[in-house]
Amino acid sequence: MSRSITKSNSFRALQKSIGGATLYLNTVAVGLELTVPNQIARIPAGLHISWTSSPTLAKRRELVSQTRTFVLRAVLVTACDALDTFIRDFARTDWLDFPDDVKTVATKATTRPGKVEWSVFDRLKVLSNNLGLEDVEPPFALISLAARWRNAVVHAGRAKFELESDVRTILKSTEAKQRLSGKAAFDIVSTVERFDAGEPPTLKDVTTAIAFMQDACRQLDQAAIRKVAGNAEQLEALLTRALRERFATRGELDEFWGIHRPHEWADGEVGVSYAIKESRITRSGTFEHKWNRKFGNLLNSIGFTESKSAISHELSEKTLGYLRGMSAREFSQTIGLQNL
Repeated sequence: MSRSITKSNSFRALQKSIGGATLYLNTVAVGLELTVPNQIARIPAGLHISWTSSPTLAKRRELVSQTRTFVLRAVLVTACDALDTFIRDFARTDWLDFPDDVKTVATKATTRPGKVEWSVFDRLKVLSNNLGLEDVEPPFALISLAARWRNAVVHAGRAKFELESDVRTILKSTEAKQRLSGKAAFDIVSTVERFDAGEPPTLKDVTTAIAFMQDACRQLDQAAIRKVAGNAEQLEALLTRALRERFATRGELDEFWGIHRPHEWADGEVGVSYAIKESRITRSGTFEHKWNRKFGNLLNSIGFTESKSAISHELSEKTLGYLRGMSAREFSQTIGLQNL
């Protein structure tokens, strides 16, 4: 498989936070429904909690409904907070090279005229405009609606179920109805009506919003990667930069290359390739495989991973072989490490 940049760390963090949200929510929903008909439900052994099944079917349905709403509100808050973190970290990622005017809006470092905060829609849109993405407004509007719902949940006593006029206009459009109805059984008209009425979001509202969040962030992430790493020269420059940041100190370089004695640098041992040096010690013909695996793990750790579906340009085997065969001194010189 080829090796390339497939994701930014910001998008990896988002996926780790909410990547399984729909599965988890659906599992909770199924589990809750199973408690409704069971009047004699008991706490499983080993689960040390206080809980008693309600005596009537109506009471059990009420409890399940209240529990589902509580879980959905919690997940909505978690997802929107993860999205906010993604937008901020993504815009600030140095190697993605966003201009300052984009960063200030995406990170909310400035405000709109009248000291009004930039909305989630504004922040996503400024990123997509910079990346040249099209046909993004309906998903961005739905995500902005979810963020407004999140704010109303968090500020319950001062809840404001209000949408920006441009977001509302987009969500009312025929394009939005067609585009957003792609997720099974989702009706944006009903969702907006629930929001306007101050009602809690449904399971479908939350799972659909999260699905579009992930899709939108993936689209931004891939477009940004292609923009800065679309050819061999760009990709190799980013590789050099990432390696230079990874080996910021002499100690890190020594540890990776197995340099255990200070005089090795002066005596010229450092000029010997790691693989050759270790082969002398171990006298093992299999060391090259171990070194290749160690070097592969290094590349994985800085975001250059193996994938069948490359997003950036692909690293050539020639470049990888050249780096793998270097001595520590050659490596440090090649990537521009100073004062070593």
